[in-house]
Amino acid sequence: MKKIKVLILLLTLCLALVACAGTEGFPGSCRDSGERFGALLVRLLPGASASGDGSTATGGTPNALPPVTGADATHYYYDQLDEGGRTVYRAILADPQNTTGIEIPLSGVLGTFSSEEEMQQTVSVTVQSALDALTYDHPEICWIRVGGEGGSTFRVSSRTETTESGTVCRLQSLQFFMVCDGNAATVAEELRAAIVGVVPTGEDRYTTLSAIQLALCRGVTYNTGAPRAHSAAGALLDGNAVCDGYAKAFKLLCDTRDIPCVIVTGMAVQASGSEAHAGDYVEMGGGDWDAVGG
Repeated sequence: MKKIKVLILLLTLCLALVACAGTEGFPGSCRDSGERFGALLVRLLPGASASGDGSTATGGTPNALPPVTGADATHYYYDQLDEGGRTVYRAILADPQNTTGIEIPLSGVLGTFSSEEEMQQTVSVTVQSALDALTYDHPEICWIRVGGEGGSTFRVSSRTETTESGTVCRLQSLQFFMVCDGNAATVAEELRAAIVGVVPTGEDRYTTLSAIQLALCRGVTYNTGAPRAHSAAGALLDGNAVCDGYAKAFKLLCDTRDIPCVIVTGMAVQASGSEAHAGDYVEMGGGDWDAVGG
């Protein structure tokens, strides 16, 4: 019976997340999710307030980066990064609202390069990989503008040295300059308010996931032209998102109930062709993981 319920849920989610469109907004049947989201901010955003007001503090120390650990935290994409990517990830996670420049201690992590162009390319790939991993592991940090014109940038300084084997370029410092879609603290507070009442408390996992699916289908329209279509903010605040916006919102809502959830990406294949797509895997209990979304 349990397996039948799970299959029904998965089928419902797959169909609904593809076709759902609505204007009813999010239901308000329960009022403890704001408090739970405050706890989520404390757990995942170092320096955040537990008061539930959505405020956070900046000022992380990049030379003493916090470890990325915790029994109830998901760091699936962090685990796949090399040491350079992990260093960038931890530095931004430690100070996720800092738009004045985050110092990232990469000089002792990355080696020497044959040219400045090679160094710039390596750092660019490292930073982009870390940002992608961070936004998939932590969809609540949805204000960072990643890539594209007007997106977040970085600045490096280097020095050229002459060695026995020739001239090499050595990275000295890296600064990451975050560009936000809106004020980061305000977005965090708006998310907290939007999540209130979406997810029931004291229910079994099947009922909880069904409630998350229903809230997203009632409150979100599939819209490729929405400005925040690829983030949880687009889904939960604007009511407009595409597949990865749905997936991030679904994971964020699972996170508020400590339901293990991982965003997955790949190619969706159908008769008319294939295209990039995103969905989620959730742990249904007892170590069994199932695909949702689609």
